[in-house]
Amino acid sequence: LASMKINYKFSVLVHGEPTEQLKQGVYVAVPTNGIRLWKRQRISKEKQHNNKDGNNDLAILSSELDLDGSLFIQCQDTFHYGEGNETISTLTVQSRHDDGRLANIISYSLRKLGYPVVNDRFAKKEFAALPRRMRNLLKQKVCICCHCIDIHVEGSITNVQVDAHKRTQCSYWRGIMPLP
Repeated sequence: LASMKINYKFSVLVHGEPTEQLKQGVYVAVPTNGIRLWKRQRISKEKQHNNKDGNNDLAILSSELDLDGSLFIQCQDTFHYGEGNETISTLTVQSRHDDGRLANIISYSLRKLGYPVVNDRFAKKEFAALPRRMRNLLKQKVCICCHCIDIHVEGSITNVQVDAHKRTQCSYWRGIMPLP
């Protein structure tokens, strides 16, 4: 089934206010330096060496990339809460990268771009800054979910779609949080 392609669509709740560029939609190459060691063994030694020497930062590109090796990230909604500049945003992330653990790759990429996923284990400081009501409702659940899969097989498309989980949507938090 070499002609089969699967397009995944995720809904993600992140900390921070997105830039105008992110609101329009950007492409980010899937990082290879964040992949677990046992996955890296399939990558050539030369590519491993280049990743160790260089760049931990991810490049945001507005030009279209092939979704097989990249993520398309677009902001859907933002919500300002509290008295300061606290903001959470709902992002939609699409990719055809099919090497496993795509949610981990998305979380890693967003963290490197400066938008940690709400309740990610590497975003404890941001989680602690959330209002108590939000923290109590989130419990131990990371705010990322795959809600749409498009399967392309020899010209036919099969779509499997469910509603995105409410905890990944700013509209849900806007409805239950008091206005500042």
